[in-house]
Amino acid sequence: MKIWASAFSLFKYLKFKNPYNKSVLMVQFIRYVIVGSSIYWIQVLLTVGLTEVLGMNYIHSFLISLLLGWVSSFFIHKHITFQCKNVENKRLILFLFVLLITYAGWYGLSIWLHTSFEALPYMINMIASSLPFSLFGYYMCKKHIFKDTTEIYKYI
Repeated sequence: MKIWASAFSLFKYLKFKNPYNKSVLMVQFIRYVIVGSSIYWIQVLLTVGLTEVLGMNYIHSFLISLLLGWVSSFFIHKHITFQCKNVENKRLILFLFVLLITYAGWYGLSIWLHTSFEALPYMINMIASSLPFSLFGYYMCKKHIFKDTTEIYKYI
């Protein structure tokens, strides 16, 4: 229970009031990474749980956890990361499309790095492949999905 309380206090600490400060973008990106990483690991645990405990087919459990993770990620980013509650929920389709492109690119790049540079350690491979697609996902969310906060760029 203390883990959830500390995570909530971290999000409360990262809440900002002045959207025209450059450091706000960094804090917002850090929140984006924290939420995305947390959702990713929850998806992994949910996939393992559905597969091993309930005996579901791996593909079905993976797709269920992926869909649940992506939908919850939209609402968490909407209310916590970008703090724009007036964005319509129909933008969820665009968000899912951006995540599909991001995941496909990330997996494709990580496979290419792993097969092309066999001496490259696995974690370095995963970090190197996730960085450009995390930046792409953040940019797409900031500029196109959660538009009402993009007024920030006029003042920076």
